[in-house]
Amino acid sequence: MGTHEQYLTIADLHSRLGMVIPVWYNPAEPDEVMANLLRLTLADSGSFMPWDQIVLVVDGSPRVARVAQAERDRILRQEGKAPAVIIEEENHGKEYAVTQGMRWLLDQRPNTDLLCVRDADADHFINDLPNLARAAAHIVRVTGNDRVLVIGRRGSLHRPMGWLRGELELLQDRVLLDALRYRLARQGQALDLRFCAGSEGVPDFNSGYKLYTRAAAQVIFANPGVEMRCLEPEEFWRYGAETISIVHGVLGGATLGEVQRITFNGQPTSTFRTGAEARLKWYSGVIAWIFCRLDIPTDVAQAILDNHVIDSLMTTLELATTELHAIRETTLRRVAAYYHQTGYAPPPLAPPLPFL
Repeated sequence: MGTHEQYLTIADLHSRLGMVIPVWYNPAEPDEVMANLLRLTLADSGSFMPWDQIVLVVDGSPRVARVAQAERDRILRQEGKAPAVIIEEENHGKEYAVTQGMRWLLDQRPNTDLLCVRDADADHFINDLPNLARAAAHIVRVTGNDRVLVIGRRGSLHRPMGWLRGELELLQDRVLLDALRYRLARQGQALDLRFCAGSEGVPDFNSGYKLYTRAAAQVIFANPGVEMRCLEPEEFWRYGAETISIVHGVLGGATLGEVQRITFNGQPTSTFRTGAEARLKWYSGVIAWIFCRLDIPTDVAQAILDNHVIDSLMTTLELATTELHAIRETTLRRVAAYYHQTGYAPPPLAPPLPFL
């Protein structure tokens, strides 16, 4: 266990931790805002791991690349070591950037066995990281499984992102939970949620703050792009970052864990493309991919999705209901198209009971 029986100390963890930070900001942000967010994201990181076990992956932005390189140079002058910087010439999306960073850590830092992903918007507090790592070490010890994925669970989905996106993330999480259970049940297995803080409800699958054991990362990030299924490359790499790792982790034998973490009451900045059209593409695409990647037939996909569409609080607002129904229809059409079901039309959604 380390020097203490109950949990690992920072000294125990320091040499084992590695970190990937995908770096991209809204082009409307001034350079000084980007620099401040990145500096705050990196602040105190050297207290938790060696600086050269951190990698910044800049996702196709020359402006952001200059900001990242300047921050790297500042840290190097002050600390003698600094994060690595990988600069992608094109903007591919978060999943692509995370995959590149994870592969770099796995190849270049072989002694790191607890690998985390934190966003560059300063919303993922570095002082929460030890508890994610401690949870991973505990799960490995008590299960004997060295493939572990720990989620940093937010206290609220709605406060950071707003009510509508919170409801859509909750819908996606609920669908993913049922889809995983269905897939594993067909294989004679059950989804292990013993180590999830939300085991009585729904894990926060969409949280961007995650930690992987080396063995889990080797499976999850080996070659995720071969499983795009119903998505185009631009959609896969951009929309599915939080979901892909969960699905590939579970299918690869990883045990899930969850630890409560701090989150802002409103995001400091956002790279999410706003508007109903963007939400339609994003959520219908990811939910369709969940069903296709888990080989769930269209009729079963409809049943799983409808269970949660009809229960969504979005149905209490007319405009939100219209958007929700559009996501449902687009999702099911994409699933049917993947299975070559020509002429498919989603059946009407059954109305709920008129009373509670």
